[in-house]
Amino acid sequence: MSNQKIIAKIKDGSMSRSERLQLYINAKSYFQRGILKDNPQEILELIETISIPPLQQEYVFMGYCPGASLENRRDDIWIRDGICEFDWIDNERQLRDFYQIMVGDTIILKKRETFGRTMKISAHGKITQRVESRKTNKPYFRVDWRVPYEFLIVPLLGCNATVNPRKLDAVEKAMPEDFWRWLEEGVTPN
Repeated sequence: MSNQKIIAKIKDGSMSRSERLQLYINAKSYFQRGILKDNPQEILELIETISIPPLQQEYVFMGYCPGASLENRRDDIWIRDGICEFDWIDNERQLRDFYQIMVGDTIILKKRETFGRTMKISAHGKITQRVESRKTNKPYFRVDWRVPYEFLIVPLLGCNATVNPRKLDAVEKAMPEDFWRWLEEGVTPN
């Protein structure tokens, strides 16, 4: 497929989430190795800024106290700075899940409430940009955070890790009406 066709598919949303992720990985590899044929930097920039189509977007229930320790609490910093990052790299699966988050996905800050049953959610936001740190080379995300007036207790959905991506259909099946109203609430911090 020509570079222009690839760019058109990214822009019009006709590329699947998995194709888009693989394209991103390949373009990043080419760019890092200095292979500039087909302009991998342009592809990287498009994927880092153009939202994935709505039906392919995911909800990422993100713990903000990695290791279940309040000493590691990050939510205030993330909301204040308009970002979301993952610095605890000792779990390969969670790191992989974090790297697969895409622009357009929704991050929901959560803390487990009743073990095995419920979680307390406190803020949410759409990812607007994927950024790679110049210092660490790790990705982080720019997020348009919203902080609802009250937290909400919802089903756990198996979200026991720090990074918990969930597909739209799974969230639609499991979440009560209150959840969808809660997602429409909130004020922008600052």
